[in-house]
This record gives sequence, C-alpha cells and structure tokens, in this order.
Amino acid sequence: MEKTILDRLALHAGDPNCGTAFVFLADGERESDRIDFAQLHEAARCMAHGLAQRGLRGHRVLLMYQPGLDFIVAFFGCLAAGAIPVPMSPPRVASDDHPWCRIATDCKASLLLLDAATERIIEKCPPMGWKSTLPVEVAAWRSRAHEADPEASCLIRPEANDLAFLQYTSGSTGVPKGVMVTHANIMANEASIKDAFGHGGKTVVLGWLPFHHDMGLVGTVMQPVFLGRPCVLMPSAAFIQKPLRWLKAMSHYGATTSGGPNFGYQLCLQAVSEQAVRDCKDIDLSGWSVAFAGAEPLRADVLRAFAERMQPLGFRSDALLPCYGMAESTLMLTSRAAPMPLQVHTLDRDELTRGHAMDAMTAAHKSTASLVSCGQSFGPDRVIVVDPNSRLPVPDNVVGEVWASGPSIARGYWNDADLTRQVFQANLANETGPFFLRTGDLGYSRNNELVITGRRKELLIVNGRNYAPQDIEMIVQRQDPAFRPQAVVFMDEAAQDNGLVVIQEVYTHLARRLDAQLLGRRIRGAIADACGLRIATVVLTTHRLPVTTSGKIRRSACRDAWKLGAIKEIESTCAA
Repeated sequence: MEKTILDRLALHAGDPNCGTAFVFLADGERESDRIDFAQLHEAARCMAHGLAQRGLRGHRVLLMYQPGLDFIVAFFGCLAAGAIPVPMSPPRVASDDHPWCRIATDCKASLLLLDAATERIIEKCPPMGWKSTLPVEVAAWRSRAHEADPEASCLIRPEANDLAFLQYTSGSTGVPKGVMVTHANIMANEASIKDAFGHGGKTVVLGWLPFHHDMGLVGTVMQPVFLGRPCVLMPSAAFIQKPLRWLKAMSHYGATTSGGPNFGYQLCLQAVSEQAVRDCKDIDLSGWSVAFAGAEPLRADVLRAFAERMQPLGFRSDALLPCYGMAESTLMLTSRAAPMPLQVHTLDRDELTRGHAMDAMTAAHKSTASLVSCGQSFGPDRVIVVDPNSRLPVPDNVVGEVWASGPSIARGYWNDADLTRQVFQANLANETGPFFLRTGDLGYSRNNELVITGRRKELLIVNGRNYAPQDIEMIVQRQDPAFRPQAVVFMDEAAQDNGLVVIQEVYTHLARRLDAQLLGRRIRGAIADACGLRIATVVLTTHRLPVTTSGKIRRSACRDAWKLGAIKEIESTCAA
C-alpha cells in the first residue's frame, strides 16, 4: 500500500503505461524540457543520495528555482533523503529584504538549492545574515542524473506521519508562517482532489501557478504524480504576459484540468476579446472538464463572463469548479463536484452586514451581494461554521468562522507552539475532541455547501455592522475600465470619524485621460448606494500596491505606504 507521494512516484515509474510526467514550456508556447516518471524517480533518488550523504535528513532545505523541472526533481529528491524542502519564490533583484531572507532564518535552513539564474541574482546580495552561513548549491536535474547509485542504502522510506515539507503562507494577513505538512496530509488531500475533480485515466493537467504557491505545488505538481498522469507547465510570467498561451496550450496538449485564482480568468477576459475568440479557429477547449477557481475571493461576474466568452471555443460553463482551501489544510478543503453549474447566491447586502445570508427578494433589489458557493468537503475531512465567541456551530445561512478537521489538516506552524495551539487546536464548546483548525475565514453553509464572505481579521466594523473589504473593492473596480483589478479599502484610525480610505490602481497608459475628481465622486456614490458607507478619501494611482508572492493584497502594507505618503496619486482627490 502506498503511504506517501514517493510511493506513488515509484509505482508509476515502474508502470510501462505511465509515460510522460511533466512537460515544460519555458516561453508558454514551445516545449523546452520534459521528463517521464521513470526519469523523475531516478533523478530524484540520485539527488537524494547526495543530500543523504551530507547528513541532511530532518534538515530544512530551501528550494529557490526559476520555473522549470529542476524544482520538481529537487523537491522529490529532498523527500527521498528525508530532508524537509521549503519552496520559495526566487527574488527578481538582489535584496536582503525579500521574504525568503526572513524565512531562511525562521526555519534554520541548512542548505539553499537553486538554479544558475537565481544564483546570479543572490550573488549580488550583501554578504550578511543568512548569506554568511548558509551553503548554496546549484542543482540541475539533467546534470545530476546517474551521478550516484539510485539503489543506495542511505535513502529512506518516510512514514506517513513524518514531516514532508514546510509551506510558508503568503503573508497577506501578517508575517509568513511555516505550515508543517506531513506525508499523510499530502495523500489525504490528493485523494480528495481526485474525487472532487473526477480525475482518472484520461486526465491531463496544465498549470501556470508558481511552485511555491500551495495550489501550484499540491494541485498541479503533486496531483499528477499521485495520479500517474501527465502535466504541462508554463511560467506564471508567460501566462500573465499573454493569457492566450494558456488557452492554446490547453487545446494543443488536450489538457482536461487547469485553473487558478480569480485574477487568471479576469486576465483572460481582458486580453482575449470576443473578436480574438472568433479568430482562434485552431483552439478547441471542449476537453477542458475541470476549470478550478480558488485562492482568493471569487467573482461570479468574472467566471460567468469567462464561460460565455470561451463558449465558441467549446468551453462548457459546468467545467467551472469553485474551490476553497489554504496551506493549513494542505490545499483543498471544499469544492463543487465536476461537472456542475455554478451556484451563485444573490443576497440582501444589508442583512449580510448583520451576519445573515438572506436572498434578495427581487432582481431589482437596491443593494445586493453575489457570492459563489465553494461546494462541500470530500473524504473524511469535515468543515463547519462556528460562532467564534460561543464556539458552537451556527445554523445554515448564519455567518460565522469556518473551522475544519480531518487528515488534510497540517500538523501546525513551524517553531510556534503557541500559535499552533490557537489556530490548529480549537475545540467546540463542552467538547474535548477532535481538534479543529480555525481558518480565520468567515462564511455560511447552505444545502451542505460552503460560501465564503471574507476574512475575520480584515472585517471593517462600522456602526456595529460587518463589511468585507473585498466586497467594497469589487464595487470600486467596476466603476471605470481604466481601473486595474487591484484595489484596497481600509479604516483610517487616525481620522476623527474613523473614515474609510479607498486606493485604486489605474492602468498607466490610461491615467492621463482620467478626471480623478469625477471618478472619486462616482466611487463614493456607488459605495454609498450599495453599502450606505461614507468614504473619506479616494486615491487613484498608477503605483503598484503591495501584494504577496501569490498576488494577494497586503492590506497592512498598503495602509502603511499610504500613511507614509509612498503612494503617488494621479491627481489629488479631495476628502468628502
């Protein structure tokens, strides 16, 4: 019986029916590298031999690779050696302020594995802190193949409950934390993903998400290895520069499963016009059966528009699969089953601020909020909605904190026992077990499906009512086509009336034509009509707002930058 993802890799490596494991498109279009399951298994064991000979079992090894297959071999090589891989985003420029510098110290890393391109960047960093003590090694899979006996006795076979890797959180709501993911967590979550997505012998996965992102690593790297099915990969930058590459690759390789955060679908809508779709006579998306969407608040209008835009290419709207999860649950906690139409709740926004998910009575209802159902849990994992004060489950359609338990829930946070107890070891009132993960997300249940309404830490409380900032930000982003899909709203605690501040990114090439005063009034009016809220300050900027390495807005950093005057306005917009 396979207990770990390494066991699955070994199984598929010995199966003649399992051929290609990964194909890499360096520019998003042309194939630059590929590896089959037998090669991956052998290359990982060869790398593991070198790590084991250096006594790195149980030690943390940072993996900082540009997109490519070298990362995948290094990751599985660490697992086979009993070392603990820590996936990291490579820095774009030399800096000691990059998050990985703090993470290297936090996890007490013993080695940094990277590629030659990343090495050239970090060589320019000042020789201080981590750089003075951390060994650095360039490790490319093709150059390491056959350098050692893959049957070396020093390799280990991990147990299910052994720590597999550290997944550092994005840091969108605080300092990045190292989530301890075990081999058992991986296997349980991969089985849930397989069941939810209906994966089988015809599945072909395609991914563009970075490997340091849990959706990229667990969903598009480890799921194909779990299945023994091929996966096509391209760099995130290649997709972002030209989203049409995603659609072309899906068609060319006959991929059946792909997806990403909401912004990926939105980028496609912005880059691929209706006319461009009509011109794409060589693209066939009829085989795309699972288009998962998660990792950030989902917008029903974006998902529906994507399905409608791509319908002439054969895309089916029931392929859209909203999901919910996080690093603390390995990846997926809930999902809709494939194929299944989107389930969108059109709610009375006023009641939602009071914590009640009440359907709007008519289509002409003055103020509504459209929320997408993220489905239900699969396998033995359990997801409930709890009143965070009483620690009791709440009825359907009542907003509370989302709690989860089961084999997908990670062991806790690295080197932080207190926070682990607070977050991973919650109990329902008058119960001693099982432990629950407090996700920090707010939501409600309806018909056994979960709907997320926001983050508890990010709630804006005005006159005793709760407002999700993402809800307000969506309203802002709809006000003008010159607005980028990135806005932030927060409370100015220094103001006498705790006024709300809105900052909206604007496309640089469109900034000159804008009337900032007029748009400021439009934004205020739209938010007043929808939410009854007064906005004290509106800032339009071409400045890129601070985000995490996975693209999530860093709200506290945005607030700090605004207070310091570091966000340059297009034109001063007067306070209301």
